[in-house]
Amino acid sequence: MYVIALKMLFGDWLKYLGLIVGIAFASLLICQQASIFLGLTLQTGSFIRDTSQADLWVMDPQVRFSQDSQPLRDTVVQQTRGIAGVEWAVPLYQAFTRGQLADGTRITMILIGLDDATLLGGPPLMEQGSLADLRRDRGVLIDTTTAANKLYMKRGGG
Repeated sequence: MYVIALKMLFGDWLKYLGLIVGIAFASLLICQQASIFLGLTLQTGSFIRDTSQADLWVMDPQVRFSQDSQPLRDTVVQQTRGIAGVEWAVPLYQAFTRGQLADGTRITMILIGLDDATLLGGPPLMEQGSLADLRRDRGVLIDTTTAANKLYMKRGGG
């Protein structure tokens, strides 16, 4: 039975070559789509992984994804603080805003707000300044790559 199957397979080289190319192309598509899925999955939770000060995140049940702007009620934050073993719990503000590049192009940026009382959630290491600089009027933190390559910052009074 196998001998007949092999003779039929190798008897027509064009069909054999088409079969091999088809299998190779299908394998390529499977690997490519798997890598796209894995990349999107890793990118989806990157903010939570990068903000490593928190061991546990408490979100509203209506939140559909990690960057959804569905705020928690103050009572829920207070209930979380009251749980035994919880050292601290503060709300985190995250929103999208518009910025302007040096060439006039407008881009969407992620704005992250910190708790003004404790400044928890700020970067653990800074090249210039300190977290306390956020308490000044119009104080912001910008990562050095964005500041050096992308943002247009006005000099002087505003």
